[in-house]
Formats: sequence, structure tokens, C-alpha cells
Amino acid sequence: MERGKPKRAKNELNCKMANNNIILTTMKPAFLLKSILLLILVNGSYSVNAQITDDFIKGSIVLKNNETRNGFIRNDDFRRMNYKIKFKPTQESNRVFVFDTASIKSIVMEDGEIYDLLRYMPKSAKDSISVLARLMIKGKASLYKVYYRGAVVFIISNNQKTYPVQDDEIPMNSTVVIQNYYTLYLKSAFADYDDLMAEIDKMEFSEAGIVQLVKKYNLHNQSENKIIKMVEKSKGFIVLNADGGITNQDNNLLSFEGTYRVYFPKISKSTSFNWGLKHSTKRYSDQEQFGGISNGIPDPGYLDTSVHYKQSYWAIPFSVHENILNKRFRPYLFVGFTFFDFYKEVNTLYQEDNGAGFGNNYGVFFSWGGGIEADIYKGLLLRSEYRSENKRFTVGIGYHFKLN
Repeated sequence: MERGKPKRAKNELNCKMANNNIILTTMKPAFLLKSILLLILVNGSYSVNAQITDDFIKGSIVLKNNETRNGFIRNDDFRRMNYKIKFKPTQESNRVFVFDTASIKSIVMEDGEIYDLLRYMPKSAKDSISVLARLMIKGKASLYKVYYRGAVVFIISNNQKTYPVQDDEIPMNSTVVIQNYYTLYLKSAFADYDDLMAEIDKMEFSEAGIVQLVKKYNLHNQSENKIIKMVEKSKGFIVLNADGGITNQDNNLLSFEGTYRVYFPKISKSTSFNWGLKHSTKRYSDQEQFGGISNGIPDPGYLDTSVHYKQSYWAIPFSVHENILNKRFRPYLFVGFTFFDFYKEVNTLYQEDNGAGFGNNYGVFFSWGGGIEADIYKGLLLRSEYRSENKRFTVGIGYHFKLN
């Protein structure tokens, strides 16, 4: 991105002259070597696991034959755990066992999560299905939560029956609303408590509203009303890095950045939110003309020459990253916004300093791009990235430290 070029003189040569020769400070080849060495030595992206990898936490599994297995369960995305569980007997074990709904009866995890095997009939299915549903409230009427075909479904288990409660849907590329008749299922689930019927008729679909109905029903029946609390932690990281991109001797970029990165593993282990503070120095050259041409004849002092520029600016980038893979080799995409400020430019002809200082130059830019991170040894990684505002690829080397 090239910004804030100084105005050019049209009829006079406004530059330093010596024996009719322009004195230009050209970039030396040593600059390239320094940039590369700085990139290798400093671009330790000091980060805390720039991505979430597979992790296992303590838990126990009760199989359908009532056998209990204690060990470690993969802390997977919630929607995946509804149908399949990965288990290993010890944290150090390389052997992983996979259990599905055909073999599991229930799961209890160290973070407080409880999953029970339920069978229910989805509205769009021809037959009932089995799911490992996450327990939210335990009582005469128990409340569970599952994902089915990308949508959240709440299941009320009461009197040995299950009642799926799901909001109405509007399919993609359609304007037709698919009604899931959640009020009818709620009335059926609480059919023996007439006082709830009017409240159900007035309610709008929400998780909080359904939770309140279940709690009221259990209190009315003097039943256990245990709220299952889960310790749902986010994963936060600090990333310090330096990246560089070199097109040629006269066109290069060097950036230093500190980023706070956060994941919410129970929602998605591949999506992160990133806030940063970045300082960049960009060097480039443009072909410039000074003076004028009259009737095809250059005016005295006319000059057509290459001018070298050096830009430096601060930026505050915000972006949402999506890892395509959460492995040792991780391609990713991102979108977001970048806020620029404290920008200045110096060129080798004018020696001008344009807009130095906060607030004198600023802008907000839509940002997009992608890249690849690859673990090479323990916490050491290599990275290559393309950012739309830079219009080039940058490369870097990093080192990761775990924050929590």
C-alpha cells in the first residue's frame, strides 16, 4: 500500500543538485542482508500456541454393557461430541479409541460436562436417531442440548419420553419458513402442568426461556432441579512477531507486530479472533518526472528519474482467522479490518516528512488474506502470509509458548 505521496514540482527542479547531478541515497545490498538476518533472529513470533490442537482432558465413559472406562477424552467441538468420542487410557498414550452412539451410554468430563445417550425423532428424519446429548438441567424434566444438521436442538426428557424443541428455520437461498412447532413440543413435555400453557403461548424461542420453563416445572413437582455448570474456558494467546517481504532491492517491507489471539474451543477449535498492534517500514521506488515539456522539447532542468521512498506507520489490525487444518501444517484464511495511524514518509529527493504524529493521517481498511504455518521443531514454526493491504507475501519464523 502506497500512501501520502508528496506533491511534485512541475516547472522547477526542487531537489538537491551537485554538478548538475542529483544526489540520491540508494539502498545498498547490505540492507537486504540485514533485513533477512533481522527476520530470522527477531521474528520469533513469541506466541502461545497460535492455534488450538487436539487436547484430551480427564473423564470417564460408561458403555452400554455398564462397563466404566476412566482415562482421557478429547475435548472436541460440542457438535462432534454428539456423535463420536475419542478416548485414550493415559495422557501419554498414542493409541486412541473411538466410540460412537452404538456403544456409549454416558460420559462425564473433568470440566463438568455430562453427556447422556438419548433417542429422539428429528422433524426432518424418517426414523429416530441416537445422540450423545449434553445435560443442562437434571430433574423430573431434564434438559439437553445437541446439534443436528448445523442447528441447535434442545431436548426435554420427561416421563421416559423425549421432546425436541427447535426454532423455526429459513433455509439458505429460500424465503420459506420451516416451522418446527416448538410450542407444541413444549406443551406436550409439560402437559401435566396447566399453568405453563399460557406462558408457552406468549414466549419467543430462546435458550433462557426454555431453561426457565424446565426450572419452573421441576419446582412445581418438587423435583431435583440441578443446573449442570460447565467450565467453558477460552484459550488466549499472545503473539509477537516480525515479518518481511522482499520483491527486489527497491521494494521491501518489514513489520513488527504484537497480537492477542483467542479461541473458544467448545464453539470452534479452528476459529480465532485477533487484535494487534503493528509497526511497519516499507521501502519502494517510483519513476517520477520533474519539469515540463513544451512542443515536444524538455524544459531546462527536466528530469525523468527513479525516486526512492520510505514509509513507516502504526496499525491496529483486527481479524477473524479460520484454520483449514489444525495439524502441524496449517493453512488458514482471514478477514478483518486494519486501522492505520502515525504515518510518515520520507523520499530521497525532497526529504519531506508528511503527517508525522497521531491523528494527522489515519484510515480504516478492509483486510483479507491467508497463509500457512508449519511446526518444524517443538515450538518452532515457519510462516508465510499474504495480506491484501500489503499486496505481497511475507515470510517469517516463530516460536510458540503456551499461555494457559
